[in-house]
Amino acid sequence: MKKANVIYMLCFFCAALGLASGCDKLTGNRPEKVYGTVISVDEAKKEVIIKDASTGKQRTITVRNADQLAVLKPGREIKAKVRRGTTVAEKITPRIRKDAGKAGGQKNGEE
Repeated sequence: MKKANVIYMLCFFCAALGLASGCDKLTGNRPEKVYGTVISVDEAKKEVIIKDASTGKQRTITVRNADQLAVLKPGREIKAKVRRGTTVAEKITPRIRKDAGKAGGQKNGEE
């Protein structure tokens, strides 16, 4: 009888751990996607100040890897994955739009 109780408790504990490990996906703790234009870069603080494309407000993003700052210049459009509830970027890169080469809706070969 005691052996069966121990087995049930172990199964219950393992099931609880499995549910708890999946909670991040259920609660929306995925990184937030942020798009904007770089206003300034502070390499000493590893910070980038951007104008958020969705809100129009200034936003400060902290970068963990200083190498990512090398390609970020004022006026450049960026995309970032920021941990929710923080200002820390998991990844920040220049934004390349698919329609960037088609100014004015021109097709290839047209002037």
